[in-house]
Amino acid sequence: MGPLRAPAGSTPVSGMVRLVEPGGATVWLVAQVPEAADARVLKELGLAAVAVEQPNDTARMLAAGLRCCWADPLDAPWPGVDVPGDMVIGVFRELTGGREEASQHRAAVAALRRLHAAGWLLFDEVAWRVRLGPRVALWSPADLSVLRQLWRSMTPPPPGPGRGDAE
Repeated sequence: MGPLRAPAGSTPVSGMVRLVEPGGATVWLVAQVPEAADARVLKELGLAAVAVEQPNDTARMLAAGLRCCWADPLDAPWPGVDVPGDMVIGVFRELTGGREEASQHRAAVAALRRLHAAGWLLFDEVAWRVRLGPRVALWSPADLSVLRQLWRSMTPPPPGPGRGDAE
């Protein structure tokens, strides 16, 4: 099943982490999996690693989403800030340059959809907004250390309206 969105009154069963959405109306219930879990266990829990036809684009989109939606790398990434999809796609373009614009846009949207389906990013196609997904809350301290270095090495998104933390 992967991460499950539930009403705020829901209580997690043993082995689940309960993450409260901003505003508190809903929560995410996410399986807490030991780092030593193999691919079979992850698949059983609906948390299989992102194994897709375009793994490089997907990884770059996750990095772009992290750079845009993780406002302060000294804080925990969850829940992150809500940003315009164009901001994340702009950072993705910086990471993948050299493609024809329409092709690059299709690749970006496809990567956003894959990451949304896996719970790494939340992508609202109607509102055209992106936020970090509930799975990022389960990153270990070692993972966060590496991701903080990545975050600092990337070009920041251009300043402008629409960032959830600036409104």
